[in-house]
Amino acid sequence: MRVKVGAFGTGRPRRDLVLSPDHAVHGSALADGPAVLVPVRYLVNGATIVQEAADAISYFHVELDRHDVLLAEGLPTESYLDTANRSVFANGGGPVVLHADFSRRVWEARGCAPLVLEGAVLAGLRRRLLERASELGHGATADAGLRLEVGGAAVEPQACGDTLYVALPDGARELALLSRSFVPAEVQAAACDTRRLGIAVAFDEAPVALDGPRLLDGWHAAEGGWRWTDGTARLDVRVACLVMLRLAPVGACRYWLAAVARAA
Repeated sequence: MRVKVGAFGTGRPRRDLVLSPDHAVHGSALADGPAVLVPVRYLVNGATIVQEAADAISYFHVELDRHDVLLAEGLPTESYLDTANRSVFANGGGPVVLHADFSRRVWEARGCAPLVLEGAVLAGLRRRLLERASELGHGATADAGLRLEVGGAAVEPQACGDTLYVALPDGARELALLSRSFVPAEVQAAACDTRRLGIAVAFDEAPVALDGPRLLDGWHAAEGGWRWTDGTARLDVRVACLVMLRLAPVGACRYWLAAVARAA
């Protein structure tokens, strides 16, 4: 997880900081924040705290005589706490097998601050991080920026209210629905839905069925009369000359825009 410079406040962190998903950040990273520890993966917002793919990664932890808070690039984070995972480190010794709930009991007994994984305190921290992201120039929009393509070429639909009529060129095989995407759990402080969502679509008539085989990759399961794309969905249109797409009125969409540096 990459925590970008200033994500929690000026100098917190002072440079981009990369943490393992379960490495906890102390609530005091935010001004007047609560004295709790939160694994950084619960604070990801897609703007100032992001998950990045990597082919390989090496973890280095600092262990003290007791669990405590350290400053990593100016950001208060936890030191290493052995919750029976010492054996996964190259210098950690042999394997240890313990009950599944051991790690939580270790936190309760030896953690330097309460561990928060859900609830109002977590939602409050996430809300403040979203506000901070806005202060740093990360704007958001409700416009999905939908683009329709056939064979890589753009297709312009005719719009009537929330319905799009897409006339397909001869020989069309697949219609691509390309849009911005968002993760509800990243842009809504109290949300827990970690799916990447693009647009919500319904089909008004044959030959496309909401649960039919013509919906190729890039679609989530049907729900409430529509299906969400993941931002890069494909539709089999080999037997169609016209497709009617109805965009569901979903008001909670919030798509990040590229950050724009704001003047002091």
